[in-house]
Amino acid sequence: MEFLIDMEFKQRFLAPVYRLLSKNSSCMDTLCILKTLLSFLLAVFVLCDLTVKIYYENTHPTAVDYIAGISQIIAYLCAMVLMQVERWNGAVASGVLFIYWLLSLLSGTVLCYNKVIMKQYETDILHFNVFLACYTFIVLEVVFHCFAEVPRKYDKKALQRKPNPELEASFPSKFTLHWITPLITKAFKNTLTEANLHQLNPRDNIKLISNKFFTAWNQEKAKCHQQSLEVSVSEESTDYKVVSKKPVSLKKVLLKVYLSEMGWAWVLKIGSDVLLFAGPVILDKLIVYSSNQEPEWKGYVLSMILFVLQILQSLFNNTSFFITMLLAMRIRGLLTSFVFRKMLTLNNACRQTMSMGHIVNTMSIDCSRFQEAIPFLYVMISSPIQISLSLYLLYQQLGASAFAGLVLLVFFIPVNGILMGKIKMYQAQQMKSKDIRIKLMNEILNGIKVIKLYAWEESLQKKINEIRKKEISLLRKAAYVTAVSTFLSTITPFAVTFVTFATYTLSSTSHPLTAQKAFVSLSLFNILRAPIELVPLFMSQAMQLTVAMKRLNKYLNSPDLSSDYVKYVTRSDFAIAVKDGTFTWNVENEDSFILKDINMEIKPGQLLSVVGTVGSGKSSLISTILGEMEKLKGSVEIQGSVAFVPQEAWIQNNTLKNNILFGKEYDQSMYDKVVEACALLADIDLLPDGSESEIGDKGVNLSGGQRQRISLARAVYNDADIYILDDPLSAVDSHVGKHIFNKVIGPNGLLKNKTRVLVTHGIHWLPEVDNIVVMNGGQISEMGNYNELVDHNGPFAHFLQAHLTQRQVSTESMEVAELNMKIPQRSNSRIDSTNSVQNDNEIDTAYENEKSMEETCADSSVRQWQKTSPFSKIFKSRGKSNSVQMNVIPSKLQNESKNKLIEKEKMSSGKVQLNVFKTYIMSIGLRSTIVGLSFYFCFQVFVIFSSIWLSWWSEDESDVNGTGTAVFNIAPENRATFYLGVYGGLGALQSFCVLCYSIIAAFSLLGGAKKLHTQLIANIIRCPMKFFDTTPLGRIINRFSKDIDTVDMVIPAIIPQVIRSMFFIITIIFLICYTTPTFLAALLPLVIVYYLIQRYFIPTSRQLKRIESVSNSPIYSLFGETVLGVNSIRAYRMQSYFINLFEDFINENLRAVCLLKVVERWLSIRIDLIGNITILCSAVFAIAFGASHGNIGLALSYAFSLSFNLGWFIRVRSDLEANIVSVERIREYCNIENEAAWVTDHRPDPSWPQEGNIDFENFDLRYRPGLELVLKGITCHIKGGEKIGIVGRTGAGKSSLTVSLFRLIEGAGGTIVIDNEPIDKLGLHDLRSRITILPQEPVLFSGSLRSNLDPLDQFSDADLWKALEVVHLKPFVEELSTKLDYECGENGSNLSVGQRQLVCLGRSVLKKTRILVLDEATAAVDMETDDLIQKTIRNEFKNTTILAIAHRLNTILDYDKIMVLEHGRVKEFASPKTLKKNKQSLFYALLKDAKLA
Repeated sequence: MEFLIDMEFKQRFLAPVYRLLSKNSSCMDTLCILKTLLSFLLAVFVLCDLTVKIYYENTHPTAVDYIAGISQIIAYLCAMVLMQVERWNGAVASGVLFIYWLLSLLSGTVLCYNKVIMKQYETDILHFNVFLACYTFIVLEVVFHCFAEVPRKYDKKALQRKPNPELEASFPSKFTLHWITPLITKAFKNTLTEANLHQLNPRDNIKLISNKFFTAWNQEKAKCHQQSLEVSVSEESTDYKVVSKKPVSLKKVLLKVYLSEMGWAWVLKIGSDVLLFAGPVILDKLIVYSSNQEPEWKGYVLSMILFVLQILQSLFNNTSFFITMLLAMRIRGLLTSFVFRKMLTLNNACRQTMSMGHIVNTMSIDCSRFQEAIPFLYVMISSPIQISLSLYLLYQQLGASAFAGLVLLVFFIPVNGILMGKIKMYQAQQMKSKDIRIKLMNEILNGIKVIKLYAWEESLQKKINEIRKKEISLLRKAAYVTAVSTFLSTITPFAVTFVTFATYTLSSTSHPLTAQKAFVSLSLFNILRAPIELVPLFMSQAMQLTVAMKRLNKYLNSPDLSSDYVKYVTRSDFAIAVKDGTFTWNVENEDSFILKDINMEIKPGQLLSVVGTVGSGKSSLISTILGEMEKLKGSVEIQGSVAFVPQEAWIQNNTLKNNILFGKEYDQSMYDKVVEACALLADIDLLPDGSESEIGDKGVNLSGGQRQRISLARAVYNDADIYILDDPLSAVDSHVGKHIFNKVIGPNGLLKNKTRVLVTHGIHWLPEVDNIVVMNGGQISEMGNYNELVDHNGPFAHFLQAHLTQRQVSTESMEVAELNMKIPQRSNSRIDSTNSVQNDNEIDTAYENEKSMEETCADSSVRQWQKTSPFSKIFKSRGKSNSVQMNVIPSKLQNESKNKLIEKEKMSSGKVQLNVFKTYIMSIGLRSTIVGLSFYFCFQVFVIFSSIWLSWWSEDESDVNGTGTAVFNIAPENRATFYLGVYGGLGALQSFCVLCYSIIAAFSLLGGAKKLHTQLIANIIRCPMKFFDTTPLGRIINRFSKDIDTVDMVIPAIIPQVIRSMFFIITIIFLICYTTPTFLAALLPLVIVYYLIQRYFIPTSRQLKRIESVSNSPIYSLFGETVLGVNSIRAYRMQSYFINLFEDFINENLRAVCLLKVVERWLSIRIDLIGNITILCSAVFAIAFGASHGNIGLALSYAFSLSFNLGWFIRVRSDLEANIVSVERIREYCNIENEAAWVTDHRPDPSWPQEGNIDFENFDLRYRPGLELVLKGITCHIKGGEKIGIVGRTGAGKSSLTVSLFRLIEGAGGTIVIDNEPIDKLGLHDLRSRITILPQEPVLFSGSLRSNLDPLDQFSDADLWKALEVVHLKPFVEELSTKLDYECGENGSNLSVGQRQLVCLGRSVLKKTRILVLDEATAAVDMETDDLIQKTIRNEFKNTTILAIAHRLNTILDYDKIMVLEHGRVKEFASPKTLKKNKQSLFYALLKDAKLA
């Protein structure tokens, strides 16, 4: 019982929390002293009273007197001891002691009344005075126990937030939830914010309670594994073999951990259900009382008894719900954390089959199903009890006729079961469609820039809408089945009532339907209505829970990365040792890449380089070291900790410093060394807040090179023993790469004493490494040092031959030069192969010098270059610029918002605006709303009239007495048939109205959900890029996942409940006023109180729901971030850090959710009190003014359900207002300002642009009104077919200039004209579809290779094969079993980075427009892929106008013109020859610094 009434103190971990709050918790305060003293005095007074009886009076006490006296003394002393025990255990109040003193007071009150009646104060003054003193002490004990022993002193510094007031609340305060009233008052007066919320109760803290759950899970997992083993015993040994892996049952684990807590809640619910029937029983007595003209006081006593029992029923019911809802909330939080933990351990095969959308839905929707469904599980216990007791009492009233209704009831149960089975099937299918939709939506948002540049929005929007159409089709089928179920559940109570009354009245002429039988039966039928109506709702929730449980079971039982793949050793001769290894990414996929016969040993401190062609297995090899690939045979041993730099840098939405620290403690000296070595000093200087500058989602405000250097800095700062570096230098400039190699990776770098595995295509680093591994076709073809491999003249020598262009210049070491002399040189350089500069020896020499500079630049020359070059300060930091949005826009936004890039999510305050409801009503249709409500209004009118008709029937004296007088002039023998027939006709009309309403509601509500999603996707995909750059994708995904699910599933379930409750309350009040007009005197005050309470409550509920919705976004964002960076997290063994961070976010969310549930119960208790007062007033007024027994029966039979309906109405209304916030959030994103129109009336010629001429005419560009111009007065003419190289500092306007061609940012002045067409007059799709861009970062989507090459399905397979051949991918695709239908995986995960870029190049080849923009297309790829891309561009785009932002200067030396930008202005625009001749030109300075001039 202690757990029941005071469960938070049953958990002993609260004692340390309490002691944290109090510095002197062991000291007794005044309240504790008084309570202890009173208990002691009570024991003394009883002892004295007993002593007097024994020694000083002539009376002879009986054994009962001795036992009673001694028992009282022991009880008081035990109470005194219990006070101290609980105080020492940290309890501030005791439920046991409060109940004890309250019961003592009640029993003492009876004794006191008896002693006063017996006038003991005259006959035995001494004992009477002793009793009176004890009674006074007991009253004081009750009063004192209404207060908590709050600690006198607080350690404010130890508390980050306000302490949870529940921990300091007294028992009555906890039982009535009065402790939350101050927060509700604050929310009523001012808008509630996150800062106003209390600390989370330790009972609900995921970090504190997860251990028990995960222990139970692991025990069950071990048990299942044991049961999966087949044991074969032989004479020599005992062998164990896994026959079939038995999955762990999530249901079994949850029951094991939480069944006892759920059981206590159900016990309370059973008590509440039993007390629920006090109403019909006392109603029976009241009708008998009014019929027999008994004394008036008896009626008032019955009314008071009814009032008290109803209050007890309310308290029991609300406490049960309170326990259950908090339990559901905790389970949801635990499962969310479990999904996250599981995601960190999933093997790569599962990650390929489970899309991001699937995992996000599992985390957000499936886990939420537990929170929604668990509070309804009581229906399993409660409904049978209520139905059984109802039928038993009906049998007492109507005899065997009650079983006629039972037969009908039993008939409806399997029908509902069949319907629920259908709903379950549809919901399971719908969840699969939802997974696909969220997966595609996630990919669209990740690749939105490319989608806009290629004008694919309409095509992808159509795909999303097609998936949504299938989803809606399934939801519609489920909705229609739900409508039928709702119809059946609504008419079932009336049908059961009708059949029962018909059977009773028609079975015998001696069965008049008296008021007693009619209205007691009707009240029982009203009680019966609730469990019957809840059954379909419970079944719906149960089906959803079953589907969610099945999906979660499948996910949580998915195979993990085996810890046996990599063995971590403490003592070994080798830092890394791979022996006879064969590895694969996916055992079940025949196209999965396989590494075979891998043997590799790396000594501590060695620098090993891995080289090979594209797709040879370089990244796969290092994945085996990290344990990411599945091991088929062999062994991998690692000695020491590991740090990992992936090929695609993983950046968190955090400050730059925290991205580098990565959970480590800040050491300024070490941090400064790392930042300097990784060439980040100048970058930090440029950022508005330096190291504290916020980095956007996925590093959106950083260039590719900056992201890669931060990733490297993170690894270096980690100070690991082993460094796995997957081509970290490919995304940085040559001079920066040399700086990093010398300062970090190389023999003299910070990592010189560490073991380093470097995947690289920079062959100029190879002479400085200790060993080289050459990969070819998934195998190690050669391994050795540089000298050995060159002398061998094998695959490595051929690899060098394919990459080197000439001998090293004299600046390199003689040793390296001598080695390189042994390697045959390419006969023709890349430049020689181009037509435009075939005979240009000067440029050819410049190209070769630039290559030499890349390979040999020493630290001193880097420093000198930094000092002398006008661009040096910028180029030192720039790495590779990505795009204008990714570099400059965010910094502008930061200046405007105190350097905050990602703003905190907007949260509305105050009432939900009427426009939100208007939006929703218009989406479902105004006509449908009016028609649907009209049908339900008619239904309720027929309900009222059928109740009044029943009252007339029961009061018809001819039916009761057979006197021949009747309300209607009907023959006596036909009256029962007449009344019954009309009663049945009214029921038929009710059925028709509710059926029409259910169908209209199902159709229109789902139509509204469809319309809102269509508007959302249509608007989001049209948003400008600045929106996506400054909005975490988690927020947007939250709209498409959680908010759309709310509109699909939650709101359509709530609205019918709101309508039903509202109309039913009106019906009840009308019937009470009809039968007892004097009740109107009490109605007005009750309505005012009801209005004030709900008005007091709604702001809190609404704002808590908003806070809860906003607090969901960090969970989504971190989850999405972690999915992208899971390999890095596992490599660094940072799983615990991220789990801790994720659970912090969950706890933040639970703070709002928990308080929301508490506030709902607070409201319910007070609304129940109003309902109980209404019942009391109805009974008292009916008795006082002599209402007929028929009217008493009619009024009270409906008044009993008023309390439930009042509470239910406010609950569902607040739920509606809380969940309509999802519509508000969707509406917010539907109203974001769009880009310009896709198509305008001004359409270009179908063949435009014919020549590719581009004219910039005094063109200005700014990111937003009020900000400075980033392009200023750009004026230049580019002839069709010219090749233009664009160079300049980061932020100089290079990317701004190129993307302005696509109008990703609209111009602020001037114009851009392409072939005589001003582009600002054109629609965006007309413009973007006629220009081609090859972006820096390759973006692919899940789906076939065909769909990635040709998303718009415009080309034949022959065209696709030709494009693949041109980009050198045809041999790779031909080897695949599915050819063009090969699944690329989510974000193209089944292809290497180089292969992805070649696929993107294939798109450009297919599109082949007259203008091509190269936005540093080779910045993040290896040298070989760069060669392939450059070769393809030169051959396939000979007559195309090309604008290229330079990555390597040699790639643009053969271009027609060079444009040098500085501070948004064109400083130089001429041919490379002209600029090279001008020794004062900025371009010449660049060439000179690169030793190209």
